[in-house]
Amino acid sequence: MSGTIVVGELKGIRADRDWEDAGNQKLHAWPFSKIISLLTYKAALAGIRVVKVSEKSTSTTCPVCGKRVKKARVHRGLFVHCGVVLNADLVGAYNILQRYLRETGLDRSGVVGALARPAVNLFVWRKTTQSGREQGTFRQSA
Repeated sequence: MSGTIVVGELKGIRADRDWEDAGNQKLHAWPFSKIISLLTYKAALAGIRVVKVSEKSTSTTCPVCGKRVKKARVHRGLFVHCGVVLNADLVGAYNILQRYLRETGLDRSGVVGALARPAVNLFVWRKTTQSGREQGTFRQSA
């Protein structure tokens, strides 16, 4: 094997909350296992293995001090603790990697990780008429 992809295991994500009828329908339509099985299949073709690691408490655990602090998640995507402000998804991804490294006993040197940076695109209206706004374009926010 030439490498490893570490992914969060989404076990039990559908069981503990009720998102009302429309929300439940959307959540249950997500093909979690299909995405992982396709990723595993494609990675195996390239000689790469896929490992699932529990996501439990990863986005509420501080990457600086290692303590689990539910209140550090001050907004949906914002993690604030130990004097740092981070994207909560990045905190979760970092903690998943650290959990994998601890469980396998691997050294952190030589670990290369990549994560798509969350981006926000703003819609900018170009033309406004009496009947409303009609044309515009997306641009990346600063």
